[in-house]
Amino acid sequence: LKGLLGGSRKHQNLHQDSSNHQTPILVHMQRLIVEAWSGNDGSGSGARAFSPRGIVSNIRRISKSFRNMRQEDAHECLTQLLSCVHDEILDAKGKIKLSDKLSETTVISRIFGGILASELSCPKCSYKSQNKSYIHDLSLDITGDSIKKSLQSFFHIEKLQKGNEWKCDGCKSKVCATKRLKIINLPNILVLHLKRFTYGLHKISKYVQFDMTINIADDISDKNEYNLI
Repeated sequence: LKGLLGGSRKHQNLHQDSSNHQTPILVHMQRLIVEAWSGNDGSGSGARAFSPRGIVSNIRRISKSFRNMRQEDAHECLTQLLSCVHDEILDAKGKIKLSDKLSETTVISRIFGGILASELSCPKCSYKSQNKSYIHDLSLDITGDSIKKSLQSFFHIEKLQKGNEWKCDGCKSKVCATKRLKIINLPNILVLHLKRFTYGLHKISKYVQFDMTINIADDISDKNEYNLI
């Protein structure tokens, strides 16, 4: 929230640069957060009711599939909100959205953006091939009773079986390579999404344990710790 507020102040000229002359969603979000944190008496207690009318009245600008007075998915709301703000900043600066390097310079990318790599390793010559993708969150299957176990499952090292060999670009041989996911660049804020529904749309309602601090181990990424909020 602090990052978004700081980003909103930094990009105040979105008001002037916006081509459609609408108040940017980022500004509506800033106003909502400031109002939520402030009290009627200015004490900052936040002990009062307030209306998110700015966001609600512009909900379809965040996503065309959203409707007022209808329950929506929290993860989808977050991703669509961040995507909307990200695009607004690029539009205001006259940047091309399809340019990856420029897209990674917005305040949203600097706060939530990271790089995930799918890595194949050859057991014969140790050659490694990486396919990198830009991420704003990690979607985790609930495979145990804790976030830690879900992370371990997500980064589990898999060995390809016979009949599904990979042709190594190093030694040009077909090998039963090892396959894994690895975070190359960690985001400043890591968003974890727990998949509460199975493929058959059955809801998983069991309790998932979590520690207040999560350490991303060395074999997954550069060592880093996150405080859960």
